[in-house]
Amino acid sequence: ATRLTELIANHCEWVYDGDLNRPKIEVSDAKVCASGRSGERVLDGMIERLKKTLDTVENESHFRWVIILGGINDLSLGSEPERIMDGLRQMYDMVYRHGANLVIMTVTESGLVKTNDPRDEKRHRLNTLIKTYAWENHFAGGKRTFCVDLDKLIPWHRPDMVEKKLLWDDHMHLTPKGYDRVAELIFQVIVDYLNLK
Repeated sequence: ATRLTELIANHCEWVYDGDLNRPKIEVSDAKVCASGRSGERVLDGMIERLKKTLDTVENESHFRWVIILGGINDLSLGSEPERIMDGLRQMYDMVYRHGANLVIMTVTESGLVKTNDPRDEKRHRLNTLIKTYAWENHFAGGKRTFCVDLDKLIPWHRPDMVEKKLLWDDHMHLTPKGYDRVAELIFQVIVDYLNLK
């Protein structure tokens, strides 16, 4: 959240060039809702946490963008991609009812299996479901859904070891620089949509 806040603030400063009437934009920090929780799953924790977060702010303010990444822990515990996607859809629907734009992300590779390992097939299936959903709901019925394909954009299996060490902390988790890269990818999606000049 820190890097995304910085990117948006800097961009708005440049776009509105000191104009006091510029929109006030805040990025909720990890203490509110943005943090992943170690071991948390879509099917056991994330759905309820998102519901509580959206219910809490409903009377106070309104999120314009909600960013969701989930499924890796579900997969590691053997859940089927279609079942995980059903849980993600519940979360996506909550965001639409809230009236926010939605950024969804694919699940990254890990160092536990090779790129074409059959054990990685479920992750590929889940990512296909996520990307298909984003494509089908990009502007469907007024919904605005955008996909950041982390699987493609921040691969674990890469020939460039310097880049790998910069972005990856271990076989599953990113370094602070890696998470900054995720923030930059999300920022680009939002700015491209808003077309701020």
